[in-house]
Amino acid sequence: MLNEKRLDRISENLTPKQAILVWLQQANIHANVADYVKSLVGQPEELRPITLLTAHMASATRVAMKGQSPKAIELAVRRAERDVVFLMKLHHKVNFYFITEERVWFAAFAALEAKLRAITYGNALRQLVKEIAVERREDVSWRLIAEAYLTQMYAFRQATAIISRSYFDGEELLFSEYTQSLSELIGYIETLVEAFNEDVAKKPREKMKLEMLRKNSEQAARERISYLVDLAKSDALAAMGEDQTAEDLAVRHL
Repeated sequence: MLNEKRLDRISENLTPKQAILVWLQQANIHANVADYVKSLVGQPEELRPITLLTAHMASATRVAMKGQSPKAIELAVRRAERDVVFLMKLHHKVNFYFITEERVWFAAFAALEAKLRAITYGNALRQLVKEIAVERREDVSWRLIAEAYLTQMYAFRQATAIISRSYFDGEELLFSEYTQSLSELIGYIETLVEAFNEDVAKKPREKMKLEMLRKNSEQAARERISYLVDLAKSDALAAMGEDQTAEDLAVRHL
């Protein structure tokens, strides 16, 4: 079993993906990036994961291709090293993207919660004081903002799941703390949406439909996948010294 192997004793016949899965299962022991980085402090450079895995893949590829032309061997070695670096960079990109967005999403939740309370209070007051003019623009604005942030979160969750299945055989990509945080964020805003639908939306067409939002996030998820994968490829190419190709790939998303 992969999870029974130590990173420094990886079998010679593992592919780059299988080698990365060994590393990923060990990395996922940690709750977040900070804990993972702390676990690497003090390690000599040759034992750091990216150095160890690329060296392993180079050695394993040379052994497997013994007897073939030096040019073919070196091309295969470079491809194996690049594949390992790309997969590790992709894992990093996904986690750092969440770290960057998490604060924004929590701030958005706090603002939406406060605004919904104000709208609900205002609506209740209007029921008591009939002469107060009804202002519906605040309701519409709240709905649009909530839809935008929920779509972002749904898209990222879906993108992460697809990347996991496509590149990591379904292994969890986010550190456990981030997985829980994303789930909580989505749950918090979905609860606000339920309150909006019950207390603010006056007509069926004004109610927010979460299932429709989830479905509509599919295009945003595809765009997020393209962004994360291309940036990981760019970083991998740069790490391998292919700076121009790396730059050409990255500028697509500027």
